[in-house]
Amino acid sequence: MSEARLLELHQLIARGSSGDRAAFDALYEVTSARLYAICLSLLPDRPLAEQALQRVYADIWRGTRRPNDSGTPALAWLDDQARASAAALLPPDAALPAMPADPTPVMPPARARNRLREELGMAQAPFSEVLDSRIRWWQRPQALLGAVVAVLVVAAVLLVPVIAPSGQAGWQTQVVSQPAGLRVDVSVHQRDLQIALQSGAAPVGRDWELWWMAPDGAAPVSLGLVPHEEGSVTRPLPQGLDAADGVQIALSDEPEGGAPAGVATGPIIAISTLSP
Repeated sequence: MSEARLLELHQLIARGSSGDRAAFDALYEVTSARLYAICLSLLPDRPLAEQALQRVYADIWRGTRRPNDSGTPALAWLDDQARASAAALLPPDAALPAMPADPTPVMPPARARNRLREELGMAQAPFSEVLDSRIRWWQRPQALLGAVVAVLVVAAVLLVPVIAPSGQAGWQTQVVSQPAGLRVDVSVHQRDLQIALQSGAAPVGRDWELWWMAPDGAAPVSLGLVPHEEGSVTRPLPQGLDAADGVQIALSDEPEGGAPAGVATGPIIAISTLSP
């Protein structure tokens, strides 16, 4: 990581621990995948790893964790915080595994961030509002039971014809590039391919293009362009392609309109594996 990037990271930590919400959110976006990978490598299961990750960022926000004046680079300092947070969740007599020198980033689940926000008062937990004590018609048992029965009947009529024909499980993945602030959700159901841009539109004059990479090493196949604005598109899966274990979805940076000859010309900036 460049000196400028390390300095920016140090500033995000300092501003986040001083109550700057934007800086704190940016710090989480940039570093959470790396720190979560460290926690996963040191702890026996994902819930503990999520708890350790949450503790690191909660302590930074509260100002109880700040880089000292020893000159330790910001990224190394964050790695140390993740290691210490993970160690605190192990039994006293448990040996702490060796921390990977260069962990492969793993995106933490959305629930980890939601819990962090709830703990810090940035979001409200579901159903945490105090309900009005007055009894309304839908709170009366007989009326509530009747409403539930009616909803179930309508749902059975409307949804069963749609659900019944589906005999094939869907496949999905998230193509993420943290430096570009990019996240694209890709899902395959039967012969339908859905591409949803969640964040990180392509720069002006450029396009993001998705590629199907089969595990047998065959030439990548273009899946088309990512929408320019946040939203989703559904298109048919190209003939000859079938979702399976080992299939990867790659995203490249291409000239406006996409790769001119059906072959990626720009750099691959993100890649992810389809899973059922």
